[in-house]
Formats: sequence, structure tokens, C-alpha cells
Amino acid sequence: MNLLGTSFFRRLVWLTLFLAPIGYTANIFAVAVHEIVGHGLVAQLLGGRFIGFWMKSDGMGGAFAFAAADAPVSHSIIILAGGVIATTLVGFILLVVAIVLRRWLLSRLVLLVLSAACLLEGPPYVFWNAYHPVPPGDIGRVFELCTLNGLADVTGYDGG
Repeated sequence: MNLLGTSFFRRLVWLTLFLAPIGYTANIFAVAVHEIVGHGLVAQLLGGRFIGFWMKSDGMGGAFAFAAADAPVSHSIIILAGGVIATTLVGFILLVVAIVLRRWLLSRLVLLVLSAACLLEGPPYVFWNAYHPVPPGDIGRVFELCTLNGLADVTGYDGG
């Protein structure tokens, strides 16, 4: 059987050529959501500062988001966790929209790829960084803040 002549193989090639650039763009989109919405917007909502962010072409990035000077440690923790929370929420929202859009196949595919990129950027980041909690990763920095400041400062528990 000649696979090169089958319509299935041709469709598979066209689908791959269609989705490959969308996959790369979706990865960059997920990092931007993580940094801008997750860290930047959360910092500003908590009264902190968001100076900007950086991103490499390989999908690595960072945000210059800081809690207010007089803010409790919990604000820093929330800002650090905001990246993962934002990508996870955006991923689920895009998944729901893709499910609702049943008629438009190409739009659904694009939304599903964007959703997958966000969902694969958020939750796995928590597990990887929790397993290997070395700063400058967000979860590693959360662990560092909890260790340096003690659980009483983070949870409000005073040990009594």
C-alpha cells in the first residue's frame, strides 16, 4: 500500500503544517499570559508594581512584578502563584469556548491548541518546580518565602 498517494496521508501533512506554527504561537501566548496576566496583573491588583516582562523565542520568560513595600509575604506568594493560576484559567476558558464552537473546525483546532498550551504550561510547571524547588522558579520562590518567613507569616497561624 502506497501511503504517499493516500488522501489520509495528505490530510495529515496539511494538518501538521497548519498546526505547527499555531503550536509555537500558542506556546508564546501561554508564556505571555503567565507573565503579564498572572504575575503583572495580580501584582497591580494587590497594590504592587509591574515594570515589564521578558521572553525568549524558546518560550522562557520572566516578569518584573513586585508586591508593595509594606505588603505581607502572602502578597508575594499570590503574585508568584498568579502565573500558574492565570494560564490554567485561560486554558480552561479556551477549552470551553472550543467545545461551544462546534461548527467552525479550524477555529476549534486553534482554540484547542491554545488551550492545550496554557494547560500544559500551568499545572505541569507546579509539579516540576515543586519537585525541583530551586529559585528562580515561582514555586521554588514560594517555598523559599515560606521557609525564610515561617508559616506564621504566610498562613496567619501563630502556633498557639
